[in-house]
Amino acid sequence: MRTLHINDDIANLGPFAKRMAPKLAKLNLKTIEDLLFYLPYRHDDLSVIQSISALTPGSVSTIQGTVTHIEKKYAPWRRSSIVEAVIEDASHDAITAIWYHSPYLANALTPGTQVHISGKPQLSQGKLRFLHPVWEKADSGESVHTGRLVPAYHLIGSLTQKQIRALIALALERLPHISDYLPSSPVHAGKFLSLDRAVRIFHFPPNWHEKNEAERRLKFDELFLLQLRSSITRAAQQSLSAHTISFDESGTKIFVKNFPFTLTQCQRKASWEIIKNIGESRPMNRLLEGDVGSGKTAVAAIAISNVLRAKFQSAYLAPTSILATQQFEVFCRYFDREPYTLALITQKDMRIQRGNMIKKISQAEMKKLLAKDGIDFAIGTHALLSEYVSLPRLALVIVDEQHRFGVRQRHSLLQRPQGMTPHLLSMTATPIPRSLALAVYGDLDISILDEKPSGRASITTKIILPPHRKDAYDLVRSEISKGHQAFIVCPLIDPSDRLGIKSVTQEVLRLKREHFPAHNLSLLHGRMSAREKDKVMKEFTEGDIDVLVATPVIEVGIDMPNATVIMIEAAERFGLAQLHQLRGRVGRGNHPSWCLLASETENTDALQRLSALVQSQDGFKLAELDLSMRGPGRVYGTTQTGFLDELKIAKLTDTIILKQAKEAVARLLSVDPQLSRNSAVKARLTRFEQTVHFE
Repeated sequence: MRTLHINDDIANLGPFAKRMAPKLAKLNLKTIEDLLFYLPYRHDDLSVIQSISALTPGSVSTIQGTVTHIEKKYAPWRRSSIVEAVIEDASHDAITAIWYHSPYLANALTPGTQVHISGKPQLSQGKLRFLHPVWEKADSGESVHTGRLVPAYHLIGSLTQKQIRALIALALERLPHISDYLPSSPVHAGKFLSLDRAVRIFHFPPNWHEKNEAERRLKFDELFLLQLRSSITRAAQQSLSAHTISFDESGTKIFVKNFPFTLTQCQRKASWEIIKNIGESRPMNRLLEGDVGSGKTAVAAIAISNVLRAKFQSAYLAPTSILATQQFEVFCRYFDREPYTLALITQKDMRIQRGNMIKKISQAEMKKLLAKDGIDFAIGTHALLSEYVSLPRLALVIVDEQHRFGVRQRHSLLQRPQGMTPHLLSMTATPIPRSLALAVYGDLDISILDEKPSGRASITTKIILPPHRKDAYDLVRSEISKGHQAFIVCPLIDPSDRLGIKSVTQEVLRLKREHFPAHNLSLLHGRMSAREKDKVMKEFTEGDIDVLVATPVIEVGIDMPNATVIMIEAAERFGLAQLHQLRGRVGRGNHPSWCLLASETENTDALQRLSALVQSQDGFKLAELDLSMRGPGRVYGTTQTGFLDELKIAKLTDTIILKQAKEAVARLLSVDPQLSRNSAVKARLTRFEQTVHFE
């Protein structure tokens, strides 16, 4: 049997791995390295072997015993087979274990087989029994699935925990060594395990202490690579050149005076920070972070107005055509007294504005206008990245909801043939505590908008428990009768019996049938094509839809002043930061609005978190609270695409390890800034950048 290499395909592990390879590919696991660095998200302690007489109902327990009897039956009500086994322990006490849909077990667990059984015993007709427990032969060598600290992995499709554990155990057995990419100095300085030991122990730890030591090393690796990437990016930015945009104080005062509102103090501060940045010869790389409705667009407009008066161009990149169109209309209002040509560029919609005149044009006309350098400010989606979009005087790029674009997409706008790099302003509406943001975005300067402009409608937030659902639906109908609209948000697209939570496909039918038979309902979710989403949103914007039943796809980029109610199903499944984002879809006009947090949970911690949302409208305070309660990966959730949920085990609240990583990076780059003497580190960083989304 030939020695395996870490870069070999998973299929090289043998026939079983070859069969499993298509399933693993759906998790983007293709090589042995991919598999070994697919780390467990928790470990279950199944190491304590109990006697059958000591078992209690509902508690996760592990027993060791002998199969004394096994029988396969057919269950007509389930249309499947049932396997029942009697297991007897050393004290001659016995318990029955039952498995559904597993007929092969009748041959695998023959009488006399020594087994470990783990699961929650249930009381049925006065007797305890295991229902579909995890099992493993006790004489099969080192335990993998029971009788130890057992790893649990995120799964997809029909892939099972036993399958992925067995494959990882096989890979660790067949692979002789995992090379360490780090130089010895940071490993010794931090008293870290070698990478080989850390990976092996973290998958199958012998005890909690060794598991924690392995975790400490793997956390260090992630945070080291994160800090290394930020340091190299910042150093590279220092060598680039950008157009210097002089501050036109009088022109800016006139421009701001025409706003239909007064700037908040934090808007003034952020605007001045940006103006100072774009006045330098090095390209700005700044993150403008603002809570829902904090006025980021106005701050961006002030910077854009200075760029345009300096005879340069600006580009505004939005993640969806809906948001691009909305922002185009907002900017048209800001610039309707200015002598500049604004353009909307999406795949399906092309418009231009000069002064207070807006007109639709064809793509051919847009190409001609761009070819003649006739656009001063372009607002658009990914269409802005098309080859025909030429902006030779581009000096400022603004990326809205920057985590929704890939690094290469953003950089394609920043790479200019004349050698001058545009200033970059990234924007996000996700409230991130400053300490966390500084750790995450080490290569960015940060401006924060933590005040709201006056005049925003109030939003009343309520927790809706099962007895009060009728009142919630009555409120929605009442608002519709006033000419307003509503959102109902569900966590899933399709039904999930396993999770027992609602999906949009189920809910839109049930709501129409049971609660809103006289109203127009429609659904919106992430699997719909861009064309389908645009059609639904156009109908909602025009008032043809009364209730939009959606997944959290509506979280960003929908400005509907007429929507006054949002009802969020299974609200306890969302982080506070995400719930706050969803709440921001209403209260955008001058009508009183409601956010209804529907939940059937009895978990007091979950209800306490929801109560925090009821009591506070401050996204930053909520993010701080959620960070302390749930950690960064859970706070920003799976819908907030970005590396906060891509980091496998590190938390950005691991301050000691983060400090060690920063110091190690500083020492390494001080003696080898190009990593020319640390090729293994350079290769690992490249892989890290490919697998983690810096969005």
